[in-house]
Amino acid sequence: MRGFGVATFLGTIFLVTAQLANAQYNWTPPVPIDTSSSGGQLGGYMALDDSGNIYVTWAGYTPSGTQQSVVIQRSTNQGLTWIRTDYAPGSDLARTPQDIEIDHTGTVWLLWYSLANEFAPTYLNLSKSTDNGQTFATVFRSRAYANGFMDPKLAVDGDNSIYLLWDDVQFKLTKFRRGDISQRTDALVPNDTLRVDYQPDLAVSRDFVVHCVWEGFFYDPNTGYHEFVFYSRSTDSGATFHGRTRVDTVDAVGTSYVHHYPAVAADSNGNVFVSYTRELVVNQSDIRFTRSTDGGLSFVSPLIVSDNESYKSVLCVDSPEAKVNILLTRSTGALHKRSTDGGITFGQSSLVGSIAPRSLRAARNGFLFASGERGFYAHFTKTNVLVGVPFVVEVPGKFELFQNYPNPFNSSTTLRFTVGKPELIDIRIFNVVGQEVSVVVSERLETGTYSTKWDANNLSSGVYFVRMETARGYVATKKMILLR
Repeated sequence: MRGFGVATFLGTIFLVTAQLANAQYNWTPPVPIDTSSSGGQLGGYMALDDSGNIYVTWAGYTPSGTQQSVVIQRSTNQGLTWIRTDYAPGSDLARTPQDIEIDHTGTVWLLWYSLANEFAPTYLNLSKSTDNGQTFATVFRSRAYANGFMDPKLAVDGDNSIYLLWDDVQFKLTKFRRGDISQRTDALVPNDTLRVDYQPDLAVSRDFVVHCVWEGFFYDPNTGYHEFVFYSRSTDSGATFHGRTRVDTVDAVGTSYVHHYPAVAADSNGNVFVSYTRELVVNQSDIRFTRSTDGGLSFVSPLIVSDNESYKSVLCVDSPEAKVNILLTRSTGALHKRSTDGGITFGQSSLVGSIAPRSLRAARNGFLFASGERGFYAHFTKTNVLVGVPFVVEVPGKFELFQNYPNPFNSSTTLRFTVGKPELIDIRIFNVVGQEVSVVVSERLETGTYSTKWDANNLSSGVYFVRMETARGYVATKKMILLR
């Protein structure tokens, strides 16, 4: 969010920071989060809830060792200790988690696939938990699909709608509005006539734009089919998609390079970030990173952010600063790089450890959490990317819009308000005849006290009004006087 400097969420201390572009970060040694059973190499996906609790899921066996299960591990203390739940519904076999997300009500959404028996086709399942992952109920089950599912992905938006990107013959985005399974919509993601796509990734930005990337085929009449990384977006919350764009245009059609394993992230300012693997031959590949500053309409020339031994990456944008983080998978372990200038440059590599990362998440207290697999177990590690002077601000109990200061003001003034609980917040500026002149905030915010500077350089002297409105009915208006 533009203009916001500091905040506190649920009593957590936030850190003011001035990071150097070449900063390195100290990751804790990756530790297995459960060694009671084998099978953890299948999974290691992670999600965070709004309170900072961590969820990791992986494939294992029930404590008795008699039935394969989807394991959900929950930590309330930044990964120091974990609470385990085994989910093994019905008579399905080979239950394997594919992704996990937490919406803003605290509901845990678990995506997994299964076999009815060892000779049966694959089913894709979506389950949810409303008790912090202790119990689950399956709310969506796909038709049988003989060829399996190509790494489906989950995402959640600020309105608690759930997005599922999966390959139902061709890639499809399924949306469950506000988590209601009965309010389902489907949209096909654009592809070529072969309908052969792989390795999708999914992100939903705060303006409800849906961003999808995947590895797909491109046909050239002279040289045949080639594998590239494609991007498509939906600006109507997943109802329709606007074509597909190659993000890796640096390589001409007809070259022998293969582009795969894409990852996507988006910030609140309309920037889209994509990383992918560019491979020439086995054991000779690098990670490329590209960005779009126009919401995905075009992408800049990719950066090479790794050596020629890296083969997969994951991305995230950390809050509240909107910095870009990338984890690079190598045969000797994972490396972390962070950009503090919106992906224009990246700092030095930091060693994460011997882990094949599946997920990279940013907590609101300045920590980055990574999870993945190594050997037979899911592993977890973390680092603090916000290093600076700590301070504490009051945790509010109600919504309130304060009078701007100074008032009257010349060219700019500070707006301050509190959010009593996580909510969709809308703050706008109007002139004396009721015309909207500026949108200050229009997004979901966590509990906290916020302040931002509003610049009125392009406006004439006069009376203006700042109006704060929440999704659940709180409305407040303050009068401001601009003097030149």
